[in-house]
Amino acid sequence: MKSRILFFVVALMAAVGLQAQTLLCSPEKPVAGETVTLSYDQTKTILVNEKELKVTALLLNNNPSGDRFQIEDVEFTAEKGVLKAKLSIPANVNVFYIAFANEVDGAKDNNKGQGYGFALYQADRKKYCPVPRATWAWSKVGTRLWPTWNAVQLRHLL
Repeated sequence: MKSRILFFVVALMAAVGLQAQTLLCSPEKPVAGETVTLSYDQTKTILVNEKELKVTALLLNNNPSGDRFQIEDVEFTAEKGVLKAKLSIPANVNVFYIAFANEVDGAKDNNKGQGYGFALYQADRKKYCPVPRATWAWSKVGTRLWPTWNAVQLRHLL
């Protein structure tokens, strides 16, 4: 009986791991202050036939004396059927989110309500950057449990 359960658990984990991801970030564990490459496979989304996409990045930071966030437009270019972009992450950013939309017809890709979010790591790429309480609480709207940043909904951007 235990072997059947173990087999089921291993098979389930393998199936989850094989699911194609729509938005990938390289490096997989980004660090503040570096440039990341974003790869977006539009064919796996509701925006599959959209020609003009507006992509917005929301960068949350730990700046105690200024704005806790900045919003930037991100320019994607097509490379081998996948949209790619470079995004420079400022040194004081802890978390960033990406939102996709077509302004003409209002179509949005919010990852089926889960959003596209990435926590940044410390320089050793082993631990997440510390997130101030105000930033953490503000960005936790619509999330599941910390640190599942990929669950953040981006309704405030679109």
